[in-house]
Amino acid sequence: MSDIEKIINDAWENKDQINPNSDKKIKDTINQIIADLDSGKVRVAEKINGEWVTHQHLKKAIMLSFRIYPMENLNGPYSSWYDKAHLLKGKTAGWTKEDHEKAGFRMVPNSPVRKGSFVGKNAVLMPCYVNIGAYIDEGTMIDTFARAGSCSQIGKNCHISAASGVGGVLEPAQALPTIIEDNVFLGAMSEVVEGVIVGEGSVISMGMYIGKSTKTIAFQFLQDDLAKTIYSPDDLFAIHSSPNSVLDKTGIALFSEDYNSNIVNNNIQMSSEYHVFPYQKAFNQPITLEFSNISFDDDLWKYQIKNKQNEEWIEIESSIKDGKIFADAMFGGIYSVFYNPEAKSPVPEKFELVNLYPNPFNPTLTIQYNLDSKQNVSIDIYNILGQKVNRLLNQEVSIGYHSINWNGTNDSGIALGSGIYFVKISTNDESYIRKVTLLK
Repeated sequence: MSDIEKIINDAWENKDQINPNSDKKIKDTINQIIADLDSGKVRVAEKINGEWVTHQHLKKAIMLSFRIYPMENLNGPYSSWYDKAHLLKGKTAGWTKEDHEKAGFRMVPNSPVRKGSFVGKNAVLMPCYVNIGAYIDEGTMIDTFARAGSCSQIGKNCHISAASGVGGVLEPAQALPTIIEDNVFLGAMSEVVEGVIVGEGSVISMGMYIGKSTKTIAFQFLQDDLAKTIYSPDDLFAIHSSPNSVLDKTGIALFSEDYNSNIVNNNIQMSSEYHVFPYQKAFNQPITLEFSNISFDDDLWKYQIKNKQNEEWIEIESSIKDGKIFADAMFGGIYSVFYNPEAKSPVPEKFELVNLYPNPFNPTLTIQYNLDSKQNVSIDIYNILGQKVNRLLNQEVSIGYHSINWNGTNDSGIALGSGIYFVKISTNDESYIRKVTLLK
């Protein structure tokens, strides 16, 4: 431990006694650290042997500095400010043209940058806010109304877009601050907080929130000529992309939220919620969603892929192959697998007349029937005298679930009167007859 660290750590143990009248050695040490942070000589966190390390004594010095300086007033042309004396005038207060040229970064009007923060050469600060202890490396842009929180570490050649925020984490002293590594694009109105590390070269979509609770699974550009597959770590979910599926350089980001056997609209949720970014942005070509290992039983048709839209789960057309569920998606969004115990098999067990509704009816009757094999089907309407008044159907029909409507007319399209009628549905082997009532 260096002498500086020992002085700061000892002062921290007795921080309640630290004030403007404290020992000069303590105050000089604190002031030296603030100056070193300001010049970039030291930084709150740095990467050592591939791991980010927090220098706790530097964070302690920042917090102790608030105790050794009084509050003061500063008046401007449009307002006044009341803050700690060492921070009040900001990093560049009193700078000359030569000072700005030496620092080497561009700073437009109305960009508050507090004393004790570092800004590297060729950085661009639009009207933004940079708090004490922050480190902005070379070539990075902090865009309009963006924020770099206290002790945040932002790497080289990053773009922190308009109205986005990089959280600080000044306290506790041992906590790692929020870190943005080199060559990161942070989309407009997004937030990265709680000491999250955003890895080098990442692209964060517009409006995205990332905290410690956000489970990040994968991120990959889909710009190559060849199709790609992105898997989650547990292989429960995969995205298959066609060449040039994704517009420009948006990429695709994935993360999941664990489920707890939810029941939604009488359906049982069978998988985590998988978030596919960017939300609601159309792809150039469909991407294929693949769910596997969902504890399938013999009734495969009861498993459905659904997309969450405005807090509702909407089924999307899917298919079953080799024990996996597939569906094509044209938009990013939230996807999950549901089990519907009431789902119908794609292959009915037998031929039957299922339902006639409404009964009585006016003006339209719906006739529902099932076919367990492809065969010829005829549907006829008879009056109470046994006379055939309309033939609705006489043709070969494929296997599956079917329905047909009768509007209460005869073969000539003339409306029939109120009364009792009979619906007869027949195949080559079987027939059903049901009574219905037409009311005018």
